[in-house]
Amino acid sequence: MATRTAAATAAKARIRDAAQGRILDAAAEVFSERGPAAATVAEIAARADMPTATVHYYFGSKTALYDAVLSQVLDLWLSEIDRIDTQGPPEEALSAYIRAKMRVSFAHPAASRIVAGEILRGGAKIESFVRDELLPHLQAKLDLVEHWRRSNRVRPVDPRTLFFLIWASTEFYATYASEVVAVRGVERLTEAEFETASDAIADIILRGALPRARD
Repeated sequence: MATRTAAATAAKARIRDAAQGRILDAAAEVFSERGPAAATVAEIAARADMPTATVHYYFGSKTALYDAVLSQVLDLWLSEIDRIDTQGPPEEALSAYIRAKMRVSFAHPAASRIVAGEILRGGAKIESFVRDELLPHLQAKLDLVEHWRRSNRVRPVDPRTLFFLIWASTEFYATYASEVVAVRGVERLTEAEFETASDAIADIILRGALPRARD
């Protein structure tokens, strides 16, 4: 009996997780396209191919759903920062981080647009996240770049400016995807085009950050 009960509980949990995942994915797309004010639960439910009542059952309200999406997006930001290798050489660590950020822009374009939209609206919902979660994680990486600078492994660049440049360059391909495809004259960017862009961005940033022979 206990085994059957445990199996039934696990099955319900899988169904719940799958449903919530579909809703969160659909909500991220709709919120990124229309913003949290204009988006509706009915639109999100239709995008997830679920009844509106199911969305309300799992998340209660549009505000709670938006907060859940935003939390998921911000967790993604933290996970990427934490991936920076503190043991390897700067050129490998920075190149890997740039490419990881580009892969996120390719796989989760809605994430960048949601954060950009939140910042443009004043950033009230992410202020505490930036202060309490992002900055402690980021500070360790800023200290790492400063260590590289003191040991002449990178040029005398400002660590914060370096990260701003990486974020702006990589997230542009998601936040302004419509502009990118219009300029390139294509309907959408392929994975191969993202890889080509990753190579170019990494090369440009590393050329500016790494010591040159005359330095």
